[in-house]
Amino acid sequence: MDRLFNNNWFLKLISLVIATMLFLFVNMDDFGNRPGATPIMSTEQIQLDEAELDIYYDDEQYAIASIDDDIDVRVSGTQSALTLFQVTNPSYEVYVDLSEHGTGFIR
Repeated sequence: MDRLFNNNWFLKLISLVIATMLFLFVNMDDFGNRPGATPIMSTEQIQLDEAELDIYYDDEQYAIASIDDDIDVRVSGTQSALTLFQVTNPSYEVYVDLSEHGTGFIR
């Protein structure tokens, strides 16, 4: 048994198997719920209700008649990326930049 663990090729093979298992564990979403499925990077969505909207515009020349200050935002990505987004300090900024636009009605 000691000769087996001292063999470089055996250790390389075991390392490759462990690395593959870790990769599949991190990158596969709901693999247990789909029998016989191949690893697929599925896209999930989360809803951010009433996110504060910042508006950048030339306030010396223009005025905004009406705009919602709070909006609903939908963020999509893989389940692992969304979980990381929710777990870490979600500091995000939602803004609209109107500094390049002139007068008129913009939709």
